[in-house]
Amino acid sequence: MNNHSNEKNTDNSPDKTKSPAFKVLESNAEKFLMVWWYGALAKADRRNAQPKVHVAFRELLEDYTPTDNFIFIDANITDLVSWPIGTVWHHERLVDYLPFEIREFDIDHTDFTHTYVQAYKRDEKTGRIDHFFSDKNKFYINPSQRENCISFSLTDQEYKELLVPCFEFLVRGYGLSTELPRILTTYDETERHERLYTPHPEEENTWTILIGDSLTTDDHVFIAYYKYSKYTQDAVRILFSSIAKHDDFIQRNHIYPKVMPWHKETRKIRVSGFCIPDTNAFLALTILGIELPDQTLIRRVPKVIHRIKKPVDVNSPNPPQLQLGPGQINVSEDQGGRKPLLQSVILGHEFTWLGSGPIGEKSKTKYERTITQPQRKKNTKETNTVGTGEPDSSKEVLNVQINPTTNGDTEFEAPDHGRIMGLWNACLKARSLNPSIVNAVHYYTFEEEFDYRDKPTLMAFFVNSETLNNKDITDGEKQTYKNWCYANSNKTALRGALVIRLSLVNCPPVYLFDIQPATYVSTVDGESVLKERGHAGLIFRSRTAEQFEQYISGLMESLPLSEGSYTTTLLGSNLVTQLFVFRHSKSAGLSEGESTLLNALRKIGITNIKLKEEKEEKEEKEEKEEKEEKEEKEEK
Repeated sequence: MNNHSNEKNTDNSPDKTKSPAFKVLESNAEKFLMVWWYGALAKADRRNAQPKVHVAFRELLEDYTPTDNFIFIDANITDLVSWPIGTVWHHERLVDYLPFEIREFDIDHTDFTHTYVQAYKRDEKTGRIDHFFSDKNKFYINPSQRENCISFSLTDQEYKELLVPCFEFLVRGYGLSTELPRILTTYDETERHERLYTPHPEEENTWTILIGDSLTTDDHVFIAYYKYSKYTQDAVRILFSSIAKHDDFIQRNHIYPKVMPWHKETRKIRVSGFCIPDTNAFLALTILGIELPDQTLIRRVPKVIHRIKKPVDVNSPNPPQLQLGPGQINVSEDQGGRKPLLQSVILGHEFTWLGSGPIGEKSKTKYERTITQPQRKKNTKETNTVGTGEPDSSKEVLNVQINPTTNGDTEFEAPDHGRIMGLWNACLKARSLNPSIVNAVHYYTFEEEFDYRDKPTLMAFFVNSETLNNKDITDGEKQTYKNWCYANSNKTALRGALVIRLSLVNCPPVYLFDIQPATYVSTVDGESVLKERGHAGLIFRSRTAEQFEQYISGLMESLPLSEGSYTTTLLGSNLVTQLFVFRHSKSAGLSEGESTLLNALRKIGITNIKLKEEKEEKEEKEEKEEKEEKEEKEEK
């Protein structure tokens, strides 16, 4: 009995932009599908197109009872980053993760061989797959010319051998972005260099690395080793050669890339898998955590992007506005080429760093680039706005003369207290208490891109000399504009904005934009108290990195002109989706930041985030019941 279906990647639908991976999930939306195994690789039919991988999905019943039905499809190699073995999909969304046994090992990255793990039975006459093993106890090691696993020797540990599927080691053992495995398996050495890193002046006695535009900061450790270590370079050459040598191979659907360890150190690895019967070997189906090699020499060069507006030609038409469709599952549709993917770290469902993770110590130098952006002609001055609170525009403030900011810091650390930190801490708490929903929390700046620290970095609003020289703006408007860019009345601190990304497990990430409120001194009971003025923030989603960055750039430029009010153009932008204004609020039993976050998330349809420990909820419930019981007795 043949228990797998070989889905054809034909497109009879009007939408021909969806990847084959998305289509198979869509056509089987009512089923519960578990990622079961990565098969062979099919080399691309044209140069610089990423290869595809045969992926086996196993159908489950609603109660997750496994069936003997398998769906076998071809997926882009980038899709494997989002599809760890053991993840369960339903209605085109990740709904659960079913780990096997979880073990942690110390592996010597130089003590390894390659072998083949048999996960299915072949028809002896035709050589084709007859059926997948529905029982993991039927998996067995079958050394042959094919090699689909790295075999690490283990010493003084529970098992003698650790087997890691080559594709799993490539997509979660090398780096954490979708782009890295695509580059390593698609491009020859010259183009690999160009895409992985950009030439930059080096610091003495360090590994100075400026990562490529389409990669994430968490990839920088591997890229630094690739640039400076011959061992890593040779590992990648072997990987690419094992694919390229099949240029004339007729059966292109049976290529097994030789994935190599990329450094020489002994490091910890946490995996989910099981012991292969009658052996002392553990098969690691999913990497849940890794410890990176030594990073003491690595220095990451931060990028500084300067954006200048192209002069408006009143006789030329406006540039077209980008149109966005509905949001969909985070599956790569890119077939190759230079278009960057979304710069997000797409981790396996339960992935955690062992040890310090990527340290990301910065270089003393910076990479600066200037981008010229077209401007749209404004025909009328916009007046329909959503206010963010009382502007700092008293007579005393307006009479103060301020010089335009020129060389000040464009980014700075958030203050210790206040609404900005309250919202940030609420996001961290949401991640801590809801790990099955919130995957990660990062802040964003133009210089640091997506990053994480206990205290986030804010982007400063600054006075634009071009605006001050605009004859269409009155002197009073210019003075108000300059005043608003500061967070206090005596103009000693620039005002900033906090941008947060919440990476969610089963849907696209959510972004929050919040303005640092201006402060003022108020007298309460004879004492001076520092207070914050009212303001509002934005919550939204975005389809691409370019549109996200363009929208944030527009906010940073436009808000000082409107004294922090969101204009109809900003609220109606086609660059973002599901855009809502949220205000800071207070609720019983929650901090202001927690109440504000829950309120913002509800606007976008997320209602299952909890910000109270079970113990807290239980105590509140008991306290409420006692109060109600007491009131009933008093009434009687």
